[in-house]
Amino acid sequence: MDATGFNRLERAVLDAISEHYAIEGLSDQLTQAVLIKREWTKVGFYVEIGVPRSLPRLTLPPDFGRSVNGPMIMSDDIHHDASTLVWVESGYCHMLEMFAYGDWFNEHVDSFELVWPAPYKPGLIPRLVASFRRVFGDS
Repeated sequence: MDATGFNRLERAVLDAISEHYAIEGLSDQLTQAVLIKREWTKVGFYVEIGVPRSLPRLTLPPDFGRSVNGPMIMSDDIHHDASTLVWVESGYCHMLEMFAYGDWFNEHVDSFELVWPAPYKPGLIPRLVASFRRVFGDS
């Protein structure tokens, strides 16, 4: 645990999100966040975070909705790895959510790697399908 109460995985995810996006104020909120409560669901975690209300409110891009997507977590301690996101309410980060793609997420994750998924490129799927058909036919 660090001085803010976060474990190594939580701190790494928050730092990765903070460094990945150029959203004004996001880095300040996530670096100054403190742990309020952690709930283990056996397939992930809800980590309630507190952010100083003296910091400016975030304005997320419209396509973000109310959350900021985080990196994937690759680990033998998580069934089929996991995804992460930070929920934003009234302009303040308030919840880190981490959830397994499979059936379990160990309470203690000792070894992990954070990976950002490749960005979606419009037209990629039709090009892949066309390439597949050229190689293997329409069957």
